[in-house]
Amino acid sequence: MTKLTREELIVILKQAQAGDKMAEQNFILYIKQNVMPRRIGRFLSRNRQIENEDLKQEYMIGVALAIPKASMDIGDPVEFILSQGNYRVRSALRGNIIKNTVQICHECGAVHRLNRVGNDYICKKCGSSNVETQELTDNNEIALETAEDTAEPIEDEVASRLLIEKFEATLKDGTNVKNLYLLLKSGINADNPMIKNYIHEISVLWGGCSEQNVVQALNKLRDRMRKFADENGYEIVGNKFVEKE
Repeated sequence: MTKLTREELIVILKQAQAGDKMAEQNFILYIKQNVMPRRIGRFLSRNRQIENEDLKQEYMIGVALAIPKASMDIGDPVEFILSQGNYRVRSALRGNIIKNTVQICHECGAVHRLNRVGNDYICKKCGSSNVETQELTDNNEIALETAEDTAEPIEDEVASRLLIEKFEATLKDGTNVKNLYLLLKSGINADNPMIKNYIHEISVLWGGCSEQNVVQALNKLRDRMRKFADENGYEIVGNKFVEKE
């Protein structure tokens, strides 16, 4: 795509905010090809637990979500959008490091997620500060390499992730369906090799309710996802929204 001036980008942005889907796609594609590489280059290959393609997707999702929020009257709307992409990348890196790091207590031997109190990591079991942090190793590097070889284009992945976020916004806070969705999203699901029975795990987290209650909430969640996908011209394939042919 031809190099655009900031003024030309703003014209396309205004068209996108007015509902022009082609303008929106052109804006996102331009950012992906001409801006993203230099904006997130310093974040790539910084942590082995998160793939570069995942960081690129996070950046583009941040950009896409910021398009309708950018103000034409306050500051630089293009810079605002670009900064939202960077914010998502930094958040993804921080969240991934926390998620994939544990602390090991040298006093009682307990192993659990990071528990920082002030400037120290404290054992949740015995209260000792004599702990060591350790990065979790990859459970299946071969599977990840295979998935990377057959990865979908970033545009398709971004579109799917955006729809997922829009779907999440339709779920009412405090309901079993929303709570279940958040647990599944956090990694307590059938794809987690560390969890033998995610339904049982969720029932325990819900105070020991019956597994049938969890299954009922899961069925409601699936029904709502299918309905949302159908209303937006998509279908559910695996755990992604895929545009109907």
